[in-house]
Amino acid sequence: MTFQHNKDLAHQDNTVEIDRHLAIAYHGVKDAFSWRLSLGTYSDVTDGSADYMGIGSEYDGELFSIQTELFQKSAKRWLYSGYIQPTWHFDDTQDAVVRFESYKDELIGIEEQIYLLGYLYRPTNNIALKGEYIHHSQLPLNRFVFSLSVLF
Repeated sequence: MTFQHNKDLAHQDNTVEIDRHLAIAYHGVKDAFSWRLSLGTYSDVTDGSADYMGIGSEYDGELFSIQTELFQKSAKRWLYSGYIQPTWHFDDTQDAVVRFESYKDELIGIEEQIYLLGYLYRPTNNIALKGEYIHHSQLPLNRFVFSLSVLF
């Protein structure tokens, strides 16, 4: 459960600045499957208030995993964001990822679909090399992304 009635603690990151927030969330697990549900309402210092609902699930198997999420918010109209992401585990060091994401954002007036194709290589437990191609249906943000992550 979340209760907030004060200035947002994370206001310096230039995202939505919330001054009131009430929410409840549930998370369940059964074997390799998990799910979550969240419901809430918040007040934004600039845009007013909104209600939201989010559902998500994940199956994490030995050879394959899949994650999904759908989030809806009502402000002036119902807005949404969601994704589905299957991942294939070739062995302990290599994964292939495909992701389809869709959202509607009234702030910038766009309904966007994003497609991602990625490959992850972990030569050791604390090092990951990742390459992805990200394609946007509307915005001119198509690109290749490469990263190196090191966990200390």
